[in-house]
Amino acid sequence: MVKLGLILVVLVAGVFAVSAAAALLWSLCAMFATLILAPFQHGTARRQQRTARRRRRAEDAHPLAQLERRRRTRRIDRQAQCDELLADVRARRWTREDTPDRAHGYLVLAWDQWTGDEFADRPVRSSGWFSSQDGPADDSLPARVAHGYALSDEDKTALRRLQNHSLGQFPWVAAQIVHRIAGRPVWEHDFFDEHAVRLDLVAELSAIGARARALNAQQAQLGPAPSGDLREHPDVVDLYVRKADLIDEAVDQLLERVSALAAYAEMVDRVQAMHRDQRYRARLESSDDLEQMVETEVDRHESARVQQAAADSAVRAAALLTPLDPLRS
Repeated sequence: MVKLGLILVVLVAGVFAVSAAAALLWSLCAMFATLILAPFQHGTARRQQRTARRRRRAEDAHPLAQLERRRRTRRIDRQAQCDELLADVRARRWTREDTPDRAHGYLVLAWDQWTGDEFADRPVRSSGWFSSQDGPADDSLPARVAHGYALSDEDKTALRRLQNHSLGQFPWVAAQIVHRIAGRPVWEHDFFDEHAVRLDLVAELSAIGARARALNAQQAQLGPAPSGDLREHPDVVDLYVRKADLIDEAVDQLLERVSALAAYAEMVDRVQAMHRDQRYRARLESSDDLEQMVETEVDRHESARVQQAAADSAVRAAALLTPLDPLRS
């Protein structure tokens, strides 16, 4: 029995030894296999990385990818330029928290132009397409644009959407510029008519709004960039890029027109400043300098005469009152 137990122990120890040896051998084989295959795996990974880089470069060089980068840059630049134009006329884009309760008539006109409605068709004494019933008192265009239209929450949302639209922001900015011009007191002066430099503000704003709406329709008709098999069709891609570039060029030109309107507003501001200076100078020069000098000299003479009379009176009073002092005692 003892021998049998010893044999079993030896057999078990042998099995464990063989298992450990097999595991060690397997580890050594795996290590050697890794060492042998590592260069090949590293080469495969590098080839995959190079393939991915070539694919990215090819995608970046694709005309549609280049077009998208150009359009993104232009959108950012246009928005920044519009913000600068708004700052020049002391205006800004509305936020949800600080949206005013009323909109001036020029902004409502721009909104109607954008949506395809007729500003002149708004019912008198009613905001018409806006829900609040507080329209202008009469049917004249000056009364309509001079009126402040009350806005509901839906109206405010719609106008904020207009100001944030890539093309709708142009009539929005133009409306703020025109409102600034019309609000200048000097705008009523005959200077602009006498020199034939008065701009038809409503016509210019309407033209900018109509052009922005037309370009928006053209962009919608152009649609998204070709995808799938069409993306690899050179003729289709070239046609799309040319059409998109033409529209972008037209958009840039429309922004130039809005910028020209802002420059006109700056001219009106300068005329306003010169008119104020002229009125100030005229008020100062309206007085007669010679008459003023004569009156000043008369006042100086009278002052001297009164002062002398006061001195003489003091001397005479002293001479008269001194002999009376003993009588008072």
